[in-house]
Amino acid sequence: MSRRALQTAIAILTITALLLGCDNGDQGTMVAVHKLVTITETDAVDLPGQRLAAHSDTVVMWLGPGLARRDVGRASFLVDAVRGEFTQVDHAERHWTRASAADISLALATLAQDSVQGVDRQTRMLQKLLNISARVTDMDESRTIDGYPCRRWVVEQSFGEQNTRSEVWLTDAIAVDSTLLQRVTQPALAAVPGGRQALVELSKLRGVPVRAAAFHTILNRETRSESRLVSVDEMTVPLSFFSPPADYALTQPDS
Repeated sequence: MSRRALQTAIAILTITALLLGCDNGDQGTMVAVHKLVTITETDAVDLPGQRLAAHSDTVVMWLGPGLARRDVGRASFLVDAVRGEFTQVDHAERHWTRASAADISLALATLAQDSVQGVDRQTRMLQKLLNISARVTDMDESRTIDGYPCRRWVVEQSFGEQNTRSEVWLTDAIAVDSTLLQRVTQPALAAVPGGRQALVELSKLRGVPVRAAAFHTILNRETRSESRLVSVDEMTVPLSFFSPPADYALTQPDS
């Protein structure tokens, strides 16, 4: 498994709001999807040797039957729950890479067991991330936010030296199942220290985030981000929308 795939694995383990899997059907068919647009505002943070500027990201998520697509900037992240595959698409470079859940699971398990002796700095940093914990608390508070009936949850997650505490308002009024990514990443997450316990906690979450405020601690530095759901639309798209464009090149993973 490549380093790029491992970095992909770490990234996907932090995402929890996607859709339940079912049969994909033929590539020529049209599928009904929900399109969700979320805006996230992140504060600036000073890390050792660099300053990360404040920034705003628009995340567009399409959720279909067993399929998901997440677009940020000029990159797409595709999930196929039936095949257990994750695909990263770089629209600027017009290429894509793919990893299976099984391969990621094996790679994470191997990396978690390997000694850090004799490996490069980036690999050591990845290994430090592979000590996962999560705690989900139902705050027993309901409120209507932006027209949606919501329930308040607090989610505390730790990936090595990176810690996040999020206050999330979830709604079940949008007709999508929010468990797809949890289910398809279960083998990978269960393969690392603390992963099985984290899965039990994360499985408590149901619904789509309408508002969220997160406090992140990275290398003993703190930053804050806020997210809000700005639109939800129902539409149909070709099934090929959840695959890389035919004229993009497959990039072989880095070794």
